[in-house]
Amino acid sequence: MAWGLVLLGLVLALGRAEAETLQSGSLRLEVEPVDGTQFVTNIDFPFQRIRVTNLTSRSLTLWFQAQLEGYETNPPFPQPNALYLGPGESNQVYTFLDVLYGGLDLDHANQVTRRWTFTFQDQDSGQEVSWSSTWELTTWDWDELPEAGGVRGRVVDQDGQPVSGARVALYSAASTGYRDIAVSNTTDAQGDFSLPLPAVRDHFFLLASAQGYLYGFATLEEGTQVSAEITLTQGEPGQVRLRPLVARQEDIGFWRGVMAGDGSKFLVVQGMENWSDPSQRTRCHLRLYSISGDLLWALDMGGQSWAADLSADGRYAVYATLAESSGEANHFALVDATSGQEVWRQQVEDLPASSQAALSDPKCREIVFNHAGDLIALGTDAGDLYFLDRDTGQIQAQAFLYGMVRRILFAPDDSVAFVSSGDGYLYAVKPSDGSILWRSFVEAWAYTRGLDLSPDGQYLAVAAKTGFGVLVRTSDGSRIFRRFTGNFNTYVARFHPQGEGVFFGSKVHGVFLDLSGRPLWFTRKAHAAAFSPDGSYLVCGPDDEAGLRVLHAASGTPVPDAMTAPYQAIGLTMCELTPDGSRLVTADEEGNLRIYQVE
Repeated sequence: MAWGLVLLGLVLALGRAEAETLQSGSLRLEVEPVDGTQFVTNIDFPFQRIRVTNLTSRSLTLWFQAQLEGYETNPPFPQPNALYLGPGESNQVYTFLDVLYGGLDLDHANQVTRRWTFTFQDQDSGQEVSWSSTWELTTWDWDELPEAGGVRGRVVDQDGQPVSGARVALYSAASTGYRDIAVSNTTDAQGDFSLPLPAVRDHFFLLASAQGYLYGFATLEEGTQVSAEITLTQGEPGQVRLRPLVARQEDIGFWRGVMAGDGSKFLVVQGMENWSDPSQRTRCHLRLYSISGDLLWALDMGGQSWAADLSADGRYAVYATLAESSGEANHFALVDATSGQEVWRQQVEDLPASSQAALSDPKCREIVFNHAGDLIALGTDAGDLYFLDRDTGQIQAQAFLYGMVRRILFAPDDSVAFVSSGDGYLYAVKPSDGSILWRSFVEAWAYTRGLDLSPDGQYLAVAAKTGFGVLVRTSDGSRIFRRFTGNFNTYVARFHPQGEGVFFGSKVHGVFLDLSGRPLWFTRKAHAAAFSPDGSYLVCGPDDEAGLRVLHAASGTPVPDAMTAPYQAIGLTMCELTPDGSRLVTADEEGNLRIYQVE
């Protein structure tokens, strides 16, 4: 069926709210309006969803490209750019603007016009559907934002009595993260307060604090005049101290860290472009340390790695290299963790690829053991998922998931593998035969620390690349909630060990939600996080104001003087507590490795 070449023009102007439907003989495109026409540079960003539907009676393989006129760098969505649609099937793609992908001025308010060209190409026929889109937006600097209305409210204790002298701060939940916009004087004798609201499309929250009380929070809906009541609970956030034991510095940064099941050792891998000189990527190592900080061995991988794992019993490790350019060889290997010697090695290119996977280079960004340690799951950028026998490396089962494989997590009994794919879906796959049990649309792929299983095994939390925290039911893939975390970099998802909620950390802020999606408290941005085994506190970080933070898990209140030696870091890539909670291990993109005694 011939498509022909269709060129359509679409202007998304200020105040426009209707979706556009564009249709050719083969495709229907439902283009949603830009999500907001005013945003704050370097922190907030506008994005747009496009639902693509296959109108034909055959399967379509589409290649999607978003070209921003006048700019060589384009947004990295979708990842990968291939879409696979069966007859009548739909999927979504995303585009967005920020400082990097839009050449925006950070210093002053501006009227911004950006013109896009979007193209879908049928890989079988070569025919294209294209259209143009003009975004007319206003950018703001926070210091120049005008006021529009305000918020009035009252702070009370758990008995409903007013709390005088409480400090109340207004924060932007969707844009600026944990940053004051306006701070009241203290509440009066009746516990009352008032604050101005800036004139910007946003969601806000209030934080109240007073001596002898835990933090209290309230979220605000959009509006020009709102009211809120905040309840403070008497109490202290507990006493936890992190005493430094080991501090190491490597000249190449870490990307990932994994702890053995008994907490006696941990594995860290160097890679994900964390170096000052690109030539250093050939010097990346896989490193195994004891929990006391002794280096047990270091293996030269011959290149950077985004994928590595340590078996729960600590007997084996596995890694995969990731080439920088197309055509370079990528390999993966099983390592005897007692000696640091490779048991076997294979080329990723030698694995049998599905016919659809030929659209992308065979690169691997995820490789993990099952809980029993006798099976290895490996995924490629092209969408192939393999289950390999640990001892032989032979393929036991294979599946195709229509997007780059970015995170794999096994169910406790190893009967199901939950897999995050670049096509925006979370899959449940049977390792025994590769069959797909269900798939759930969660917006985008999950970060390395962005997929977690609830203690009772009923839910999966996904920190999606598009900035959403999503909760999914493991039995059927049904979505419980989806909440925006403030930025497209959502790094971490962690369940409370007693199942009382889930924490999502992003480049903007961290938020702790109950299992219905209701925000319980907020904190500053978090790249990595770990709850204590008893669920009493959360360690997270870093940010510009403090490296690691220790928070009272029930309220988000900082634990005073928890860090006996504050640690500043950019890009925390590991934050793990031992099962008994006695030691904390952190690693970061700058090559810092730290071990703390928890007291």
